[in-house]
Amino acid sequence: MMEKITAAQINQVFLSVLRNAAQAVGPEGEVGIRTGMEGERIAVRVKDTGRGIEPEQLERIFDPHFSAQSARVTLGSGLPMAYRIAHEHA
Repeated sequence: MMEKITAAQINQVFLSVLRNAAQAVGPEGEVGIRTGMEGERIAVRVKDTGRGIEPEQLERIFDPHFSAQSARVTLGSGLPMAYRIAHEHA
């Protein structure tokens, strides 16, 4: 049986994703959040105007050992944790 997600876990997911988006856009960029229902599930989409990440690196952004600290994007351990929490409760 799947454990129920806690408020602290939800907070961690949003903090990690939004912090990453804010770092990606810098002081002049924008971060947008869109929510809605998809059947019986809540959908949350985050979009930013950051420069992005190289396509060949995209599949690795949730790897806890991956670092892409370049001028384009800064990643930390937050995204892998957010990914794990989200997928444990999907």
